[in-house]
Amino acid sequence: MRAVANMLILASSSPRRRALLRAAGIEFRVVAPKVEEVFAVTSRRYASLVKQAALRKAREVARRHAGPVLGADTIVVCAGEVMGKPRDEADARRMLRKLSGRWHSVYTGVALVQGRGCLSQDAPGVAGAPPAGESGAFASRERCGGPVAGALLPPRIVAGDALAAAPRVGSERTEVAFRRLSRDEIERYLATGEPMDKAGAYAIQGRGAALVRSVRGCYTNVIGLPVPRVLDMLAAWPQDGRGRLSQDAPGVAHAPPGGRIIAGDAPAATPRER
Repeated sequence: MRAVANMLILASSSPRRRALLRAAGIEFRVVAPKVEEVFAVTSRRYASLVKQAALRKAREVARRHAGPVLGADTIVVCAGEVMGKPRDEADARRMLRKLSGRWHSVYTGVALVQGRGCLSQDAPGVAGAPPAGESGAFASRERCGGPVAGALLPPRIVAGDALAAAPRVGSERTEVAFRRLSRDEIERYLATGEPMDKAGAYAIQGRGAALVRSVRGCYTNVIGLPVPRVLDMLAAWPQDGRGRLSQDAPGVAHAPPGGRIIAGDAPAATPRER
């Protein structure tokens, strides 16, 4: 029997992301990240914004649990406004009215990091600090007790004296066009309750499909996880036979048929960003 620590950890409480990973044949367990979803938008580098958020979620879980950790974060951008989950029904109504008859962009950031239960950095850093430029990655020097202030540096995860796999961080952008919606259509959709926990106040995989006229790009990205990109990241995760990603699940790039994806302790790797 394989240890729980050898399994991929999804750092998300989203049922949509769980369903997408299951459909892809990926074996995983769920650990919800203890981070507040607050967007401090200071620029239009939306891809960087979601990559930072995904990395924060993954690293928070990686500090507490061993094994590869996948974090993700999705936003909707329409006419320069970043739309997360609506605060209430009035906010959802406002979002749907703005999306009506327009194209908008859906960005999802994904981050894959190696968790060992207590992460530290081998150079000074500031926990939770945003990166310089648009790298989408930041570093922190942490022990189980908390962060130690210092300068920013390229990310590297260290557990004790053993170097873990370097984070993989990437993002996906999909363009979506809404039909022109009537007031009655918006009110009927709000009455379903579906918009309330969705970025942009709609679910393309649910009743919100009736609102959409066209999609350009990755469909699963609009649901909340760019599955092809995640599979590529898992396929590139370090493998050494001791703590390897055993990619035997149907639908996984470069994988032999007839099995599952299992992830364990991984060796050092060169940082990579998509």
